[in-house]
Amino acid sequence: MIARDVTNFGVNRAAQQEGGAAGRYQKIHVNPVTTAMGTPGNNLWEGNRRLQTGGQTDSAFSGVNSNPLYPNAWCRLQRVGQTFNIFRSDDGVAWVNVGSTVWPAPAMPDLLYVGMEYTPEDGNVDSSLRSMFVAKYRDYRTHAASRPTLAIARNGDGTFTLTYTGALVSSDTATGTYTPVSGASSPWIVAPKAVGAKSTQFYQARQ
Repeated sequence: MIARDVTNFGVNRAAQQEGGAAGRYQKIHVNPVTTAMGTPGNNLWEGNRRLQTGGQTDSAFSGVNSNPLYPNAWCRLQRVGQTFNIFRSDDGVAWVNVGSTVWPAPAMPDLLYVGMEYTPEDGNVDSSLRSMFVAKYRDYRTHAASRPTLAIARNGDGTFTLTYTGALVSSDTATGTYTPVSGASSPWIVAPKAVGAKSTQFYQARQ
């Protein structure tokens, strides 16, 4: 995901082409386990940015990085005024803030170009392979991710029925680490008074 002030990505940062030097941007993306050349990739998220037109790039990353759990490697880019926040996620529901940029002068304009980018970094790829790259995108504007649902009903025998979409996860604490409930399928019966049942248990539905 990228947000930028002009559409000249790929222009040499010092070259006066396509309306000026390479523009300012903030992005968040993942890197592969293995590159096109068959060499190891860094298998992490990145949050690069360019603060000044034609300037050098650096990273907005200040949080804890992680290996993406492909194919569930989610990226999020949020703008609040002149602050651009970047997030990573393993499920598209629970987000980890990994950095932010407070834009220096001149301010970023209200209208930006936002979306996916295609950047194969062909300078790092053997010239014989550069013509082999193909990028295919679907119209992501019509494919919004649906949020999981969770409904709870108390039964007459003291048990509870959880009816949900997505995957059912649980934790011993409300803010703890949630893990998948083994063997769960909707509707799922919870018996708090059963032998060996935990005194407190929290549930969520996730994609």
